[in-house]
Amino acid sequence: MSVVMHAFKNIDPTVIDAAQVAAAYGAPVTPFDVNISGITTLTPGALALSVWISNDDNTWALQSAGWANIGLAQYRNIGGLSISTAYLLMPAAGNTSAVINRQLTLGGDNGVGFILSLKQLP
Repeated sequence: MSVVMHAFKNIDPTVIDAAQVAAAYGAPVTPFDVNISGITTLTPGALALSVWISNDDNTWALQSAGWANIGLAQYRNIGGLSISTAYLLMPAAGNTSAVINRQLTLGGDNGVGFILSLKQLP
């Protein structure tokens, strides 16, 4: 089992800006990129959050400009699970565009990814 928690300043974790979109992904092929489709944020200052979970203890590297890892590039356990998280602050409401994360080691593993956005505190 793995648990990862992130805290954000000036973001209300109880108010969803754009609803979560989740999708399972199949094992990617070289270069082992996993793409999460963009969403449209509804309010200025929203924080877009994306998460990748793979069925192996992969390491990850973000490939999309503007997105940043939250904490470490990945959180892994030897039981065969890896979690990578990234965020993008949206100064204006609009589309985040897709975000791509690459499985660097032990790549080519299936999993699930999701994206959502949270509102800034008033």
